[in-house]
Amino acid sequence: MTNSKLSSLLLLIVMSFQILSLSQVQSNQTDTTISYLKKTAIKLLKPHSNMTFSFGTEELKNKIPDLHVETPNLKDTIKYLEELKGEYVDWRVFYKIGKLYQHFEMEKNAFDYYTSAYNLITAEIKKDSLNSAYFSDMGNLYLDIKNNQYAFAYYKMAYELNPNDTSALNILPMFYIFSGDSESAKNIIDKNLKNNPKHINSYIWYITMIVMDEFKVDHKAEEILNKNIEEIFNLEMVKSVSENYKNDPRFPVLYNLSKLLAMFGKYAMVLDDFKELELIKNDKSELKKLQKFFKKAIIDNQFKNKYILYKALGFIYIFQKNKDKAIENFQLAMKYWPKDKLSQDYYILFSIHYFLNDDTLKAIEVINKKIDLDKELYLLNPDDYVLKGNVFLNMQNKVEAQKAYESAIKLSLKTKDAYLGLAVLELQENKLLESNNFINKAYELDKEYYLSYALFGIITLMADDKEKAKDALSKAMELKPDDKDIKKIFEAFFN
Repeated sequence: MTNSKLSSLLLLIVMSFQILSLSQVQSNQTDTTISYLKKTAIKLLKPHSNMTFSFGTEELKNKIPDLHVETPNLKDTIKYLEELKGEYVDWRVFYKIGKLYQHFEMEKNAFDYYTSAYNLITAEIKKDSLNSAYFSDMGNLYLDIKNNQYAFAYYKMAYELNPNDTSALNILPMFYIFSGDSESAKNIIDKNLKNNPKHINSYIWYITMIVMDEFKVDHKAEEILNKNIEEIFNLEMVKSVSENYKNDPRFPVLYNLSKLLAMFGKYAMVLDDFKELELIKNDKSELKKLQKFFKKAIIDNQFKNKYILYKALGFIYIFQKNKDKAIENFQLAMKYWPKDKLSQDYYILFSIHYFLNDDTLKAIEVINKKIDLDKELYLLNPDDYVLKGNVFLNMQNKVEAQKAYESAIKLSLKTKDAYLGLAVLELQENKLLESNNFINKAYELDKEYYLSYALFGIITLMADDKEKAKDALSKAMELKPDDKDIKKIFEAFFN
């Protein structure tokens, strides 16, 4: 026997010993049984309907890992972006890649891409005030890594290019105060308050400057403060000012400042910890009051981080059982801060909710919106395409289901659920060997994934290999003991 033939024989022997493999393909099962097995295979791809659909944040954190796999593979996302960069030599692409690296806290990579973006736009930088965003983002990046000297320089450049740059207006007063340039700080603070009398950061800088004796309080500032005090809340800041400054000649202004901040602080606490919203979810009048406040805050630009406001509105709409409005606001929250996992999870959760309630058209509409948003933000998630494929498969639209699964794999070769979706598609066409090949790809990615064993159990039942089917389904039940569908199929054939 030649070496070539020997190598081929060895390869065939190795291939015949896959962990999950069919012993025979010819099936002696009835058409009714085959139809039942095919339907069960599709059903296994759906999130389980016995899941309690709840909006409690703590419950959500526990449930999300069961709803979809981990966040997209970073290397695959970056690879996609690198390919995009090759197609579009444009500063905006480099800039967005830099932002993505910054999102993943990979500062060196972010610097490299921001620098490339800067080199591409040097010629036009003075002509376009919108490019100030580049400098303010660099300022944010340096601030994150505590390089205040560089942060200060970049914020100043952003402000020079665009006197209305939000980041520069919010941060520069702090740098001017602590560098001793109180006049420059006051100029920016006054400008902020002129544009928005409820600009919370400006009041914080006012308190800082008053306490540091940087400038005398004038009546104009006091008038602005008094005009905007709508409520008094007994919060720590008010208490602290009352106790520590009651004999200070600056007390009236400090006290008014603290009350104003306390007013915002009440809502800020709600926004930072959504358990507060959970506590009042049944109080319709309080929810309406908060809803009105958040909407007005968005219109008036009262908060720098708009995503928080949209997220809060999303929760309120949830409590009001208005799912469409909730989705709309979570989508906006993600647009302003795409790394906000909680909003993304709820958005996915809504798609799944429609899916479980057999509103497949609505499920597709919602998941397509999220995919479009991800494309815009250069944060594509293969799991979105898996969910889309599952919905189309449930609709018996096999062509679109296949496209969706293949899109997921194109984004990440490690998307095991996409391979299993393709396995079910092949299974529907009675192509058991092809189905087995896809199951094996998923198995190689995760040898303890219950769904691989469950689907292998189904194709071995279709091939009439009950011994292997029993072993596979038993393993699936061991890995996922609460899965009613797997238990049901096991009992149908082995009890």
